[in-house]
Amino acid sequence: MSQKEHITRQEKIRDIINSKGVQLTQIVVIVTVIGLILYDIYLYAYTDTISEVIHTNAVWDRYFVLTWIWGVMSGHLFLARKKSAKTVPEGIAILLLILISVIIQCLGFFVEIPTEGETLNLEMHILFLVIGTVCGYFLWPQHYTKENKHDN
Repeated sequence: MSQKEHITRQEKIRDIINSKGVQLTQIVVIVTVIGLILYDIYLYAYTDTISEVIHTNAVWDRYFVLTWIWGVMSGHLFLARKKSAKTVPEGIAILLLILISVIIQCLGFFVEIPTEGETLNLEMHILFLVIGTVCGYFLWPQHYTKENKHDN
């Protein structure tokens, strides 16, 4: 990459970072996080917090869908691969992942899993995390091209 191409690329990145859309997104994310923290503190004083409800439901009431979604997002965000002709179209892949998520949520409500101690719940969460990561990697991959790589 020539020096001139490198400079124009940096200018494009700088323009994107300084755009109104990115600044608005940053403000929305910061306000949302602060709002959730304040709401969690408020709930702590009067009732169960959001964190306690999620933890209790995920561990004891078998909401395995939370672990599944965490795995899918991990496979999507952290495991990039080259785009190939065998890749599932993104729209179909996302609909398939949503359908699987709904099925897993229904399983948590309607299928009675024997709970002899915490081991089975832990094993189920590990299983859904691994399967979710694999599905996130194969069905909804983060593609990289030569332009995405850093040139040193």
